[in-house]
Parts: sequence; structure tokens; C-alpha cells
Amino acid sequence: MYKPSLTYKDLKTLYNSPKPEHVYFANNYFKLLVNGIIAYDSMLTLEHKNRFACPSNYDYLMKLTILSETIKMIDDVLKQHNAVDHLYEQPFSLLYLKVLKYNYPCSE
Repeated sequence: MYKPSLTYKDLKTLYNSPKPEHVYFANNYFKLLVNGIIAYDSMLTLEHKNRFACPSNYDYLMKLTILSETIKMIDDVLKQHNAVDHLYEQPFSLLYLKVLKYNYPCSE
């Protein structure tokens, strides 16, 4: 996984934009990030890798922290605007909790 190319501030600016295409872009960007987490976790599960916490993988944990902050920000913005239609299947607050519970992999 790579560090997101958009910062928290960038996404917040896009969500506060009056232009619908900006909001649409931010939604799609976020959806890709979440799908990346789910795909990575599925790969680890299929390969029967251990998914418990390892201090040596601090960088991976920090990347998940960045993603979880992004999810929380988007959830807050959607609540402010009373948005009902989400591009993702689950409510954003549940996605936020789901990302926080993800464990980073251990190097062998």
C-alpha cells in the first residue's frame, strides 16, 4: 500500500467545494483507498499470514492511521450535509471502525 497522494486538507477542500465533480472525485478517491485495505486484508487471509501487531511495521500502521483519519473526516462531512447516498455499501462510521480494527502484518 502507498501513502495517499491527497492530504487530509486536500480532501476536506474537495468536499467543501460547491462543484459536484469535486465531491464526486473525493468520493471515488476514498472508495479506492478503502477497497485497497480490504483487498490487502483478503490477500493476507488467503495466504494464512499472521495479522497480529508487530512493532517493526510502524510505517504500515501509520498508513492505516492516515486512512482512518480520512474516513472519519468524510463521515463528519457527510453528517454535516445530511447526505444519505453513499458510494460505499456500509455507513462511513462503520467503515471507520472497521479500518481501526485492521492489524498490520508481520515480516517473516
